[in-house]
Amino acid sequence: EKEPGVPKIHRLRVIHLYEADYNLILAVKWRQLLRFACDKGYVNDNLFGSQPGKEALDSCFIRELEYEMTRLTRKPIIHFANDATSCYDRRPVFIANVISRKYGMNRRVCMVQGRTLAEAKYFLKTKLGISDTYIKHCRAHPIFGNGQGAGHSPQKWLFMSSTLFYIYEPKAAGSKFASPDGT
Repeated sequence: EKEPGVPKIHRLRVIHLYEADYNLILAVKWRQLLRFACDKGYVNDNLFGSQPGKEALDSCFIRELEYEMTRLTRKPIIHFANDATSCYDRRPVFIANVISRKYGMNRRVCMVQGRTLAEAKYFLKTKLGISDTYIKHCRAHPIFGNGQGAGHSPQKWLFMSSTLFYIYEPKAAGSKFASPDGT
């Protein structure tokens, strides 16, 4: 249960119980890819979480600066804030793997990870034990995401977000702030 004592079926959380060595391989390979992509400058500069040298709090500081600048200049401002709730669980893994390949991930690593999730059997585990039956990914009822517990989920989300930012930027008007002397 996501909230203890609230047994609502739509509030149950899927937690993947990966083998430790398999999860370690995924985490290490995607962390290596992250370092490579950051060193090459492939990751969009507008993202702050899940990458070396940047923190989610940096974006909060920038947001505060934007608000202060608009207050001082008395200009209108609009912000769109998207709480990507359950983003790791809703992301199609095959798309995340294609995007990871774009950033330089080895094809074989993506294939192993993709096939593992395609063949995974999902049992229900509660205080009462483990279910006898299971569900499995199929075209009629696809199961998306790496699930909670995957060591490479933050990097995959970062690469997908970065790609989406690169697609969006040419069409975005954005805003510019300048000092009084124009520099």
